[in-house]
Amino acid sequence: MHPSALLGSEGFFAFLEDLTLRFAGGRTKMTETGRLTALNLIGAGALSEALIMGILEADVLPPEAIYVTNRSDDERLLDLSRRFGVQAVRDASRFPSALTVLAVKPKDVSEALYHHRPLIVRAPLLLSAVAGVPMRALRSALGVKPPLARAMTNTSAVVRAAVTVVAYEDGVPENLRAQVEALFSAVGSVERIPEEAMDLVTALSGSGPAYVYYLLEALTAAAAALGMSYDLAARLARQTVIGAGCMLAARPETPESLRLKIMSPGGTTEAALAALDAGDFRALVARAVEAAERRSKALAEQFDASLKHAAHGKNASNP
Repeated sequence: MHPSALLGSEGFFAFLEDLTLRFAGGRTKMTETGRLTALNLIGAGALSEALIMGILEADVLPPEAIYVTNRSDDERLLDLSRRFGVQAVRDASRFPSALTVLAVKPKDVSEALYHHRPLIVRAPLLLSAVAGVPMRALRSALGVKPPLARAMTNTSAVVRAAVTVVAYEDGVPENLRAQVEALFSAVGSVERIPEEAMDLVTALSGSGPAYVYYLLEALTAAAAALGMSYDLAARLARQTVIGAGCMLAARPETPESLRLKIMSPGGTTEAALAALDAGDFRALVARAVEAAERRSKALAEQFDASLKHAAHGKNASNP
C-alpha cells in the first residue's frame, strides 16, 4: 500500500500506524552463532561513533576489537581512539577479516570501495549503511565477493533508540545475519525487510526523526506567536513529544487508541485536529513521504549512473 492510499484513514496517528504495520512481523532475535568477535568501520562519522558507543555500552565487543578508518581526517581518528580506546588508524591493511560496515557519505562510496577493496573482499560480509546505494550497484563494483547486506538506521542511534532495517543478498547465512542484527541491536531495534522496500523505509524511519523535529518547531513557533515566551514554549513542546514517545514505548495501545483517549467530544484536541484536517494535513504528510521515497530512488539511479561512467572511463584509459 502506497502512502497516498492512507489519506482516508482516521487521523495522523492512524496513518503512521498503518504504514508502520507494513513491516510488522519482521523483528528478529540475536542467536548464539551470531556473536561478533571484531568489527571494521569504513567511515568515522556520526553513525560510526553511535555504533561504537552502543557496542561498548551494551558490552557487545571490547574497544580493542573495533577498527575504524576514514578518508583523510587524522584528528577525527585520534579523537575516537582517545575517547573510546578503539583501533582508529588510517592504514586498514592490518584490520581483521571481520564484519565490515561501509558508513560513508554517498558521494564517497566509489572512492571508499576502490581504496579499501583489499579489506572489503576478504570480509565475511560487507554491510552498507549508505543511503541510496542499492546492493546491485555494490555488487557491480566489487565483483563476486564479499556477501552483501544493506541497512538503514536513523540518528536516534546516538541515544540507542534507533530503528534499523536490514536487507540481505540471497544466500547470506544466518550466522552472519545474526552478527549484523547484534550490531544494530546495540543502538535500538532491528527489522528485516526485502531490499525493494528500502526506499520507503528511508522515507519513513530514516528521515522520520526530522519530521518529528519539524512538528516540534512548528508547535513552539505557534505558541510563541500567541504570546508564550519562546523558551517556555520550546520546553513544553519538547517534553510533550518526549512524553508521547514514552507512552508509545510503554503501552500496548495503538497510536490511534492513545489519540482517541485525549480527544473529548467538543474539546480542544478535537478542535485542533479538525483544523489540521481542514488544511489537508494527512495529504501533506503523504506527499512528504512520497517525495522522500522518490528522492531515495533517484539517488540510487544517480549512483548506478556514476558507477557506469567510472567503469567507462577506466575502459577508455585501458584499451
